[in-house]
Amino acid sequence: MALQSEIADLQSRLHDEMSGRETLRHARNEAEVSLARARESVRAAERATQEAGFAERSCRDRQAELGRRAETLAAQIAQQQGLLAHIAHCVLRNQPVRIYVSFDTIRDYIASDDAAAAMIAALRAASEHPHVFTRIIASEQPTTIAEIIATFKRIARRAPRIITSASRLSGIYPRCVRFRSAAVEGNATLPRTSLLIGIAHVMAAERAAVVRPPYRVQGP
Repeated sequence: MALQSEIADLQSRLHDEMSGRETLRHARNEAEVSLARARESVRAAERATQEAGFAERSCRDRQAELGRRAETLAAQIAQQQGLLAHIAHCVLRNQPVRIYVSFDTIRDYIASDDAAAAMIAALRAASEHPHVFTRIIASEQPTTIAEIIATFKRIARRAPRIITSASRLSGIYPRCVRFRSAAVEGNATLPRTSLLIGIAHVMAAERAAVVRPPYRVQGP
């Protein structure tokens, strides 16, 4: 009887030991799962931080690109590039303006500030709703050469000296160039500079260039 009692006691201890080991193994498994989840959370936080840093750098790069484009547009005006700047240059110097296309030729003109505002609105829309789309930055308002000449006459209070003549390149210029963006992203109602105000700004910039030559950046 004593032997049977001792065997039963040993079996009870063995059962308790096995139960303890099973409980310990279960607790260890739960701890490993919790540790794995914590590591995954840390990795997700690191990825989110990296993505936020990338988005911030991308935003700064986009802003820098817009700044460079604005400087390029300003430099083009200073160098008398484009029809409006060319007419302003000739009007202020009382020089004839040579035009090689028909007065009913249609083009699309947009102020640089309006274009920059439209670009920023489109970039914000792209960041809020990421997907691929093409946004055309334009005034979407047709303007003829005749309207431009009439506006210069109104601002300068004298008619520009227009000389029309044919050129071997006249045939390659399309009669009508109009733009309209089908994308609605970034197509919010933005302030639009009228043709009258835009040409007045071009005239003011050209007048300032007449009084003071454009500044040129010197190389190192």
